Amino acid sequence: LDDEVQGLHLAGLDLAEEVFKRDFLRRSGGIALLAAYATRRGEGETLDSYLKEKVFAEAATTTLIPEPADREGMAAYLERYRALLPAERAACKAIKG
Repeated sequence: LDDEVQGLHLAGLDLAEEVFKRDFLRRSGGIALLAAYATRRGEGETLDSYLKEKVFAEAATTTLIPEPADREGMAAYLERYRALLPAERAACKAIKG
């Protein structure tokens, strides 16, 4: 994801996230990493520690923190969404009969 989309995603979750400055993982790369972990991990080694200590130990990262306006906008959106859930449930119930 590009930084703007990632920032909106994080705003919805109200989180900050450390991301790689380059796109290290594409779909096939992710599968290859899982295969390497499955065959090369140490006894009791977690995927998280394998990635941090062996794969990405020297990778440049940056921390994305959602903009306050994005957080506020997402909170307002979720509030409206939740307020309309009863109407959606009623519509589904009416359709089902």
